Amino acid sequence: LESKGLFIVYGPFRFEGKYSSEGDQRFDTHLRGEDAKMGIRDFEEVQKALKSNGIEFLQKYGMPANNFTLVFQKQK
Repeated sequence: LESKGLFIVYGPFRFEGKYSSEGDQRFDTHLRGEDAKMGIRDFEEVQKALKSNGIEFLQKYGMPANNFTLVFQKQK
């Protein structure tokens, strides 16, 4: 990702370890039952991983069906 480039991700996330809905919790349980590597991700873990690569969080947008669009930007 080039300097000032945007990284945008869409989907369900947990924030501070909490699901946005009971449906998200059921969906996460189902996904993890299929494959332990799958599931709804924690925003804080995603943010930490990106920050360690020079990518900073900019904005969160609520979307339909308990999903979110998260916008990050590569720093210089």
